[in-house]
Amino acid sequence: MAKSFHSQFVKRFQVEDEIQFSSGKLLQARTHAGKRVFLQSIPIEGQTLPEDFRELALKFQHPHLAPIIDVMVDEHEVILVHAPFSGEPLPLLVTKERPMKPLKALKVAKSLLQTIRELQRRNFPLRTTLDPKNILLSGSEPLLLFYYVHDEVKVQRDQKWRDLLFFLLTGYQPSKNPKNNKLFLENNLIPRKLQKLALKSWKTKVSLEEVIGQVDKLLKDRSLESGRRNPGGLRKVFMSTAVALILIATGALVGNYYLNESDAKDPIKGEQKAIFQIKPNGQKHDFASKSDYAFDSMEESTVLQGELAFDETFDDFKATMEKSDGGRFELLIKRDGQIISGSSQGARTTTFGSKGVPFIKSGKSYEFYVYHTSLAPVRVKIVDKETKEAFVLRGTNPIQGALKPVFTAGKGITLQNPGLQKIDDTSQVDADFLPNQPWMLNTGIGIAKGSDLTVMPKTQIAIPISSSFTNFLVGLTQDSSTPFEIKLNSVDGITYVVEWSNGKVSLLRNSGTKITEVDSTPIPKLVKNKPIGFSLNVTNSDMVININQGTEVKATLGLSEKTSLSLRDLFIDKSAQPYKLLEK
Repeated sequence: MAKSFHSQFVKRFQVEDEIQFSSGKLLQARTHAGKRVFLQSIPIEGQTLPEDFRELALKFQHPHLAPIIDVMVDEHEVILVHAPFSGEPLPLLVTKERPMKPLKALKVAKSLLQTIRELQRRNFPLRTTLDPKNILLSGSEPLLLFYYVHDEVKVQRDQKWRDLLFFLLTGYQPSKNPKNNKLFLENNLIPRKLQKLALKSWKTKVSLEEVIGQVDKLLKDRSLESGRRNPGGLRKVFMSTAVALILIATGALVGNYYLNESDAKDPIKGEQKAIFQIKPNGQKHDFASKSDYAFDSMEESTVLQGELAFDETFDDFKATMEKSDGGRFELLIKRDGQIISGSSQGARTTTFGSKGVPFIKSGKSYEFYVYHTSLAPVRVKIVDKETKEAFVLRGTNPIQGALKPVFTAGKGITLQNPGLQKIDDTSQVDADFLPNQPWMLNTGIGIAKGSDLTVMPKTQIAIPISSSFTNFLVGLTQDSSTPFEIKLNSVDGITYVVEWSNGKVSLLRNSGTKITEVDSTPIPKLVKNKPIGFSLNVTNSDMVININQGTEVKATLGLSEKTSLSLRDLFIDKSAQPYKLLEK
């Protein structure tokens, strides 16, 4: 790693943290304007780059490659500047206990195989590998993380793409003995057509193009849509029955393991939707004056859960989760039922709900969940057992390593069924954290009930953009001429911002180095307590945004780019007042 990576500043970026992956490391940093970025260093000792390398790297953007927004080159290294991205490392999500379902495995494999094919086809000096350790997964969307400079010898040696389908289907890396791999696929009930393709991929005479073609054919095969591991054979039927009996027995004994939505369609496994529930264990702790209750160390990929009951006399309650390096997360429930939380790391401190978010009521019981997963902030959910209304909070700073949870409270509070549980599938945490919601809480606080989410000030909401048309409905809790800001992030690193100011609404284009107003229009005063509709329509290089209340269009914004527009996600940010997300 280059010497500059060990200093507090890298070029013009201030380094905040080092994030270690099994395949390399990134630096988390900020620009002078406070924008968060990731930095990746690529050594280039003895290698010659084309003169237009920087322009090629900035121009080549792909939805399954870490987005590059800037490039810095010197004689020893290339430093790539990435826009923020998210996902869980593939080896944490796909294991021998939880291999990927056939149809999903094919879709993920297709995305990744097509990505490296596109890199090969273009005269692009960077390459990447399909080693599972180099792949992040967000839902069903993969992202390749680390690059290397193109070299014919490295390309010939890097054949990890041949192992990808086998790994996704089994959770194992293939052995050097083809016969053993064949037996393993058969014994793990992999559909025969996928067995043949996984085995065929290892033959050196078979090209990447051929494998992609076979994946396309299998994706059109409707027999794979059920997700069953192997549809035929008497021996397989007996094995499936045995597996079903084991699952039933395990469910009856454990009682707290639930399946994700794709698993819920499998008739063997029932129709469960949540992945966690409180496991009654009979333990109970009544807090006395300022007494503590300490949990065991909370490792990564763990959920802390239990129940809290508050009577009419309850006093302040504080939950503290501390790291060995001094960083900490705290949540305070005050005696009037308001919740305040915050985190600190060195000199950095972040507070949510500084004025308090009223939620807890005396005489009621609440389930609580604290999720701790690698490279993600702490997520907290407190659920009213009677109404199912939930207080949800997501921090700002990713946390690595073990946490030490301690609860401190005075009189009037009872802790029941406390415990720590391993999270087997971290890709499902966000779905469990905000079930039945079409948006994600990126940072901040919300109150969720059913499909509605009330958002507190300074909270950021993320909405994935999966098509050229996106719309959503927002209910304002009070009259406001500047309700919030909307950010649209493109795959090429450009951010488009919709902001309200002084009776007009504007569309800004932020390239990272320059902010330009591309359109603006007067907007009449919004009607109090009447929902705002927001719609986005993208056609090739044109974008049109409408803001309306009821059938009345309040404002229309638009722009035309020189190249095709490809948007990745949408953020609602910088709200001064609470508002409610109603539907998407």
